[in-house]
Amino acid sequence: MFAIATSPDSGPHVSFIPRYPGANRDRPPFSAKFDFPDTEEGASAQRALQETVDFGTATVVASEFISELVVNVPAGFGTELEGYEIALGGPTPGLADDVRVVLKAVGDGGAVEAQLPLDAGEASSGERGVLISLVDKSQAVTAEIRFDVSELELTLNWTYSQPDVYSPLELLPAARFAAALEGGAQLAVEFNGETHGPCDAGPFQSAVPGEAARYAEFLGHLATVQIKAGVFFDVRHEFSSEEVNDIEQASRLLNGETLEGTWQRVSMVVSPDGHGDVEAALGGMPVVSNVQSGSDLSIVVQGNEIPVGLVVDTLDPAKVLSWEDLGGGDTPGATKLTLVPANSNKVTRSLEAARA
Repeated sequence: MFAIATSPDSGPHVSFIPRYPGANRDRPPFSAKFDFPDTEEGASAQRALQETVDFGTATVVASEFISELVVNVPAGFGTELEGYEIALGGPTPGLADDVRVVLKAVGDGGAVEAQLPLDAGEASSGERGVLISLVDKSQAVTAEIRFDVSELELTLNWTYSQPDVYSPLELLPAARFAAALEGGAQLAVEFNGETHGPCDAGPFQSAVPGEAARYAEFLGHLATVQIKAGVFFDVRHEFSSEEVNDIEQASRLLNGETLEGTWQRVSMVVSPDGHGDVEAALGGMPVVSNVQSGSDLSIVVQGNEIPVGLVVDTLDPAKVLSWEDLGGGDTPGATKLTLVPANSNKVTRSLEAARA
């Protein structure tokens, strides 16, 4: 079967529709002879055509390389062809539907340090084998697998390209995979349950050349914060140093870690009703222990507020620097208590309760 269409811009276009699978082999819709001159353009066109024959990749042969073309159409539909070109090959629908591919970063002793599942995309086939395009969930890693049946050889070509905008949860597997390879791991490919390799991964470009491990660690912190806070959003690749610090500290707190820092002074406003209780707690001692203060913590990442929870700061022993009468003010009779370190100025911070 065939269809003929025409347009003012491209002229006649003939499409061949096989009546049944394999009809193109039983009775080819056309035959052609090609003439590729000994030039760069001719060599390039010849390589592209050979790739189509071998693996079914799409190519277009321009009329300047076609010396003869015979089209097998029903009687009465013949036409003189001028300025034509031949489009060959292309994806085969459904060819890669059952393909499952996982890239693995394999360390010393065969331990898998990271792995990255890939989704199969377009696939084509030819006389020598099959070509399958692949991509991970974040679309940072794209790959092409070539099965050469004549050589019984599997070849993988892959690239890492940092997305401008991405989901931290989706990009994290790709970033960890790239970090493992940058750290010296080898590459293995699991294809439909069968592992090939490992072998040398070859040169590649990670998100942050030379700092892939540090970048993957940061993405892990950001993913942790989003998961445990329940606030999900895509991010841009650029972060301020303040955002990086806030994200890492929030992640550590949410994971139950205790953070340490230093303090210089702490001031608090004491209402008239609470003044006596505070004085009693201080007990007139020159040095007081177990001083704690709590506050709700939120961080802002690229304009998105992420609630972390109630954090408690516990100070090393402190001493009273001053009681200051605030006068009339907003709270008549209130005073301000200021504490400074007695000896050590260490402060520890922990998460009392994450926000619901």
